[in-house]
Order: sequence, then C-alpha cells, then structure tokens
Amino acid sequence: VARAVQHIEAAVTDGDVITLIEETT
Repeated sequence: VARAVQHIEAAVTDGDVITLIEETT
C-alpha cells in the first residue's frame, strides 16, 4: 500500500493523474 501511495504522490507532483488512473483501471 505504501508503494501505491508513493506512486500517487509522484503522479500528483508530475500532474500526471490521468496516467495514474489509466494504470489503476
């Protein structure tokens, strides 16, 4: 879970939330 949170934080920092959603879906 910690890894997922780190990934989310990194994605938000990069403004790459859309990519994050695509990866999660």
